[in-house]
Amino acid sequence: MSFAAKQVSSEILPVPKYYQGTVAAGANQTIISAVSTKKIRVLSYSFQADKAGTVKLLNHSGATILPEMNLVANQFVSETCVVGLFETLASTALDITATVFAALAVRITYQEI
Repeated sequence: MSFAAKQVSSEILPVPKYYQGTVAAGANQTIISAVSTKKIRVLSYSFQADKAGTVKLLNHSGATILPEMNLVANQFVSETCVVGLFETLASTALDITATVFAALAVRITYQEI
């Protein structure tokens, strides 16, 4: 019995990158800078609230890409998808809008595609 080698696509998958930080209340704060001609594809995110408030993610242009979520004090939320949850437009930064929080812990895994 012989096995023929199969050729795998020569396209290299984008390496995952990570953002981790704390965000105070405020509108349209850039958390991941734009990369020329590339989209930011979010693979996972997590938020941990210190107080009750709301959070949403947007393209730098202002278009919502993760609708507003209401969080209670000390709540932790996360979501993951290996093929991507959502992405920005090409050459556009990823912004966050948070209300009420003194400190919102944010972790994002993403690819530049």
